[in-house]
Amino acid sequence: MTEELIAGQYEKMDVNKSGFIEMNEYTRAVDQGIVDITQSPYKDVFPIIKNWSQYWPKGYNGIDFNTSSDMFLRGEVAMIMRTSGQSKVIYESSARKFEIAAFPLPYLTKENHPDAVGKLMEIGGVPAGNMAIPKTIKPEKLDAAVDFMAFITSSKVQGMHAEKLYRTPAISNADLPEKLKGFAFVGDPMKLNIYGGEVDKNVTENNQKMGQLYLEGSLQADKYLSDLKKVMLDFVKQKKDENKWNAENNYGIK
Repeated sequence: MTEELIAGQYEKMDVNKSGFIEMNEYTRAVDQGIVDITQSPYKDVFPIIKNWSQYWPKGYNGIDFNTSSDMFLRGEVAMIMRTSGQSKVIYESSARKFEIAAFPLPYLTKENHPDAVGKLMEIGGVPAGNMAIPKTIKPEKLDAAVDFMAFITSSKVQGMHAEKLYRTPAISNADLPEKLKGFAFVGDPMKLNIYGGEVDKNVTENNQKMGQLYLEGSLQADKYLSDLKKVMLDFVKQKKDENKWNAENNYGIK
């Protein structure tokens, strides 16, 4: 949800205009206070989640991934959140005695928050199993590499990946099975997932632990966010020291 509130700030962070928020750009944004989770709109998402949690099953903080799958298959809960790949075991389970279907997550609108971009920011916007042709490829192998990439990203092969592996295709015109149409991308890919492990795993882990305490009412929002901000700043300081990044050299951004 955070990305739906901060997407309007991407332009301030994407200094080199690559279309992505790279690590040195993230470092700059946090260091200069562009990203500050104790301020709006960052902090505003947490009360929204807490309000949403009233509809979650009793004891949700103690329910792990596999347990939630079992609860769904037994009909004890009406919905679970899964990626397309994670849905494979649900679709193929012999324990399931009812029809199921997938649909995209709902997104925030201006009615929920004035900074909401009004569309889903897809956390799955980067395909699994990424492949690319490196700049160092030998000239005599380039044509074959291009042919292979064209083959692997063809609508037929991407459709096969969806059918067999339950992977959401990397292209929009794939032969998508009916059961996976609810996983098709309908929004924009995230440019920065500040709570994702690919940015800072310490922020991810602390957010999960402190977030549970916040949702159960034993940790106040101000304390939660100020402590999490300290973890974020420690990581940024580490990155600055490791790479000799600072405001004077524009954090190594070219």
